Amino acid sequence: MHKSSSPIAATDPLVLALPGSEAMARGLQESLQAGTIEACYVRLADGELRVLLEGDLRARRVVLVAGLERPEDKFLRLAFVADRLRDLGAGTIVLVAPYLPYRGHRDDRSQGDEVVESTFASLVSALVDGVVTLSACGELARYLPDSYHIETREAPVAPAIGEWIARHVRAPVLVARSPAEKGWVNELSRHSGAPACLAAGERPVDRTRTPVLVAERLRADPPTVGLLASLRSAGHPPPVGLSVHALFGPGDASAFLDAGFARIVTTNSIRDPTNEIDLGPILARSVRELLA
Repeated sequence: MHKSSSPIAATDPLVLALPGSEAMARGLQESLQAGTIEACYVRLADGELRVLLEGDLRARRVVLVAGLERPEDKFLRLAFVADRLRDLGAGTIVLVAPYLPYRGHRDDRSQGDEVVESTFASLVSALVDGVVTLSACGELARYLPDSYHIETREAPVAPAIGEWIARHVRAPVLVARSPAEKGWVNELSRHSGAPACLAAGERPVDRTRTPVLVAERLRADPPTVGLLASLRSAGHPPPVGLSVHALFGPGDASAFLDAGFARIVTTNSIRDPTNEIDLGPILARSVRELLA
């Protein structure tokens, strides 16, 4: 069934959310002025999944929104939905996956890593016509493999994060934990207007400033815990931790507090109670480029 607050023309895109991505899909629908379609799912006794999706989608452009963290549990659903959209005549299918798995690091990659990255990219390329995800960021940035044989767009995440820092952190200073992270932190500095420093070898001029640590996936690992202790001993306020993706385990919330973070903030790339930074507008711009 197509749903919209206003009449949808046959040339307008349609947005379909996989389970767990409904909030992101609503934001994209508003930004794109699109309609929506919905799929229903039936789980059989043996665990097989059936997708129930009807309608005339001949030549329609469909934006398929999916959170693909822990992809082994979600990829088959994505594949079944995409194939059903093709059966119904969809002309163009664009996958919006803010968190896209099986993206490799440029360094420290084994031959086995390259195989699984290539396999996943080939599977996705066979299902959809384009992919929109987030740009690589941080010290352990993960890059799209060359084995995607479809149009791809990487929406820049730094502007949204920088804007949030400028609005919500009093007198921030961005801290790069290593020289490899300095470029990423400098980019955030340009977007937020906050000064940046390197944890080792540089000291913030004003110790009353609030340190902000940003990572693609923030962890309370020994290097981070040590850095927080150093900042605390230098007289800084408790730091703000900002993770692009909310890839947290069951004990991470208490571990972050024990480590000394004042708060943890994430984007809405993965649904989590810590989501405060909306990436819908930047993803919508990339979707428009693919649909143009």
